[in-house]
Amino acid sequence: MRKMHVLLLGACLTSTPLLATQRETLKAEVKMLGNHAGSVKSAHFSPDGRRLATAGADRTVRVWDVASGDELQVLVGHTSWVNTVGFSPDGRFVASAGDDQTVRVWDVDSGQEIRQFIGHTDSVTSVGFSPDGHRLVTAGADRTVRVWDMASGDEFKVLSKHTDWVNAVSFSPNGRRVVSAGGYGDRTVRVWDVNTGEQLKVFKGHTGSVRSVGFSPNGRFVASAGNGQTVRVWDVDSGDEFKVLIRHGSLVKSVCFSLDGHQLITLDADQTLRMWDVEAGREIRRIEEQAGTATIIGFSPDGKHIVLSNFSNTVLLWKGVVPFWLTEENRQPQGLQSDRMGGKRTRENENARNSPVSTPPRKKQRLDDELP
Repeated sequence: MRKMHVLLLGACLTSTPLLATQRETLKAEVKMLGNHAGSVKSAHFSPDGRRLATAGADRTVRVWDVASGDELQVLVGHTSWVNTVGFSPDGRFVASAGDDQTVRVWDVDSGQEIRQFIGHTDSVTSVGFSPDGHRLVTAGADRTVRVWDMASGDEFKVLSKHTDWVNAVSFSPNGRRVVSAGGYGDRTVRVWDVNTGEQLKVFKGHTGSVRSVGFSPNGRFVASAGNGQTVRVWDVDSGDEFKVLIRHGSLVKSVCFSLDGHQLITLDADQTLRMWDVEAGREIRRIEEQAGTATIIGFSPDGKHIVLSNFSNTVLLWKGVVPFWLTEENRQPQGLQSDRMGGKRTRENENARNSPVSTPPRKKQRLDDELP
């Protein structure tokens, strides 16, 4: 088995305050996977955080042991670039898709391809399992979102109201909805009912291609990011814009919610990682990435790693950064406090004159409330 190259950079540097934001250069344990023969396009952790799947321009999907760095599997079958990869909720399977217009599902232990879905008429850009693992959702340059039945292999729904290619797609935590992100000619975020195929919401506001999208852990909010240098958070039920995070100095490549849903982590084209308090609309930490041009971002399930990919053959695993952000003392920015008994968050100071955020003037659904 091939080994990852591991580079130990030491602990984080002491931060210096920047208004309510901490700013620093990343100094953390970094593991570098360098065995793809082409650029790495996508990466995804297994649910237990012990394995990482990567997809590359070398037409392969590779599965790694996070702790040891061993390459566990090389999954071969795609005939062109593999753009996207994702683990099933039970960690037994990996789904991948790419420029060959196919969606493939692999058994992780055996390395065998167990299912192939054909229906997209152009490159497939995004893939994801439903929370119960019974369905798969994909998006593509053919302007469609497609939902597949894992057991039968049938195409369950085709969602086709986007007017340009679809860059990203994701299931809601309860599996009843999907959210999709449109390209430059579309610029919308759309929420769909999986069972009926009905388009439930169309969120408009981005001024460029929407590159990344995802639900909050409770399913009530969607975060989206793209070429317009903003991250937008949407209230799914009301259809309103909950927050606009506007400190980004360049296009935003990717966005995801933290494990508790109260923070967002974003990655700019200028290689700056930013942590935001969603409810306050405030940037609370900034890390200037030193590893070159990067994309792809996500938390490991235990919150101990961030995964990034640069446009070479390297995947970076950053360890020791996220836990600091998610500690109780750092999770609450100035002006917010937590009621430990009920988890209720209250604002001590409603004066938002210094907050870099645009907020519609109406009461919003709380981040803690669950989707019925």
